[in-house]
Amino acid sequence: MKMVHLKIINLLLIILQILTLLYFCIKIHKLKVISCTDCLTRLYNRQQYNKKIINAINRLENKNSHLSLAIIDIDAFKNINDTWGHLAGDKVLKSIADMIKSNIRAHDIAIR
Repeated sequence: MKMVHLKIINLLLIILQILTLLYFCIKIHKLKVISCTDCLTRLYNRQQYNKKIINAINRLENKNSHLSLAIIDIDAFKNINDTWGHLAGDKVLKSIADMIKSNIRAHDIAIR
């Protein structure tokens, strides 16, 4: 009877170790996402821009292809924050980011 209990305990310990590893893998993935994206808009951040643009240029050097870059500026955005507050400004930024994400191709990259 004791041998069966030891086998069950060992099995439970192995399951616990697997669950712990899965938990940490999920946490590591979340940290990677957080470190690469803007927390408000969930667009890539400036650090990722630097990496992505260098990678895109390097890919194009060996191909006869083109690269496009669009920069969007929200005119007088400071007035939105000053008039309606930063929460309203955040909503505007998030809405614009969502519109951009929903209107770009799968291989396009949006960055804030």
